[in-house]
Amino acid sequence: MSHTPRAQKKIAIGRGLATERIDVQPMAVDGALFGWEAGHKVYRAVYKRLQRLPKGGMLIIDLSGVRQASHQALKEILLVAEVLRTSKFDERYIAFRIEPRNRDLVESLETVAKLGGHTIQVISRAGALRRFGKLTKAETSTLELIEMKGELTSKELRGEQGLLPSAASNRLRRLHHLRLIRREERAVPASGGREFVYRPLFQKGGVRRAK
Repeated sequence: MSHTPRAQKKIAIGRGLATERIDVQPMAVDGALFGWEAGHKVYRAVYKRLQRLPKGGMLIIDLSGVRQASHQALKEILLVAEVLRTSKFDERYIAFRIEPRNRDLVESLETVAKLGGHTIQVISRAGALRRFGKLTKAETSTLELIEMKGELTSKELRGEQGLLPSAASNRLRRLHHLRLIRREERAVPASGGREFVYRPLFQKGGVRRAK
């Protein structure tokens, strides 16, 4: 089961985040994805779209038209989550769209994500957000704080949760490494230095449709 509380909250794609969508249904046979080859076909298509995705963009991988998918196929598709964490795809993001009533597919996707050590964000057409995979309670609370506030720095996180500087920085870097939050460097007028500000991929208010 997911470790994320309040997994059904309504969300919208974050402000200023350009989105594109790839429909997986045409790549399925009679609505099904079975075996490594089927999963790899989707993986290749997603990889090519990510190569064209502008920096700061999100790709919605739409599984809502898929009726069934084997664990082997989903395991291959989710390899894209590992590729996304490389420098080649810096500041690019993905989310999966599913049909919540398709419980078999939902449960399979959650199981494969957890067993594979991935953490993925999953949205429904109705605007519900879930996260599949492994996040600690501390990481989850930090992620939800960023979604609530709209942006957060390491210094602000220390003040909010009483953390040591290293703990706050490590937590934010970890969430960014997983591509669950955005990061932008900006100047600090008071000191003349620079700092990272972290922003959410999703915010409250209902999903804005990806084209």
